[in-house]
Amino acid sequence: MDIMGKKVVHKHLGEGIISDYKVKNGVSYIVVDFSEDNHKEFLFPDIFKDFVKAKDEDFEEYAKELLEQKQKRDKEKEDAIKLQRKKEQKNLIRDEIISNKGRIPKRKNKINSTKKTSN
Repeated sequence: MDIMGKKVVHKHLGEGIISDYKVKNGVSYIVVDFSEDNHKEFLFPDIFKDFVKAKDEDFEEYAKELLEQKQKRDKEKEDAIKLQRKKEQKNLIRDEIISNKGRIPKRKNKINSTKKTSN
């Protein structure tokens, strides 16, 4: 969908028009013109989560769909990172046990052999 020229409404800044779409380091941005000298850059589609609504219903639906897809990908990445960290931690513990095997002195149970005798 071509998003250039689409009208949006920001919670605090009011109505604006999308004037540019950029991708920097794999992250998408839109530039919204709120007035002749007031241009703001926002993460896209993240800004549609809480702050911006599209005036066009089709574009609003499109933005929400993109946002849901992005959130799903972000959750999958987060879960993969957590799983990787868990595996690494498990491997560290296993490696530590293996490297310490045989070095840990065994504890001997000392029995107190002193008896009190009564006179």
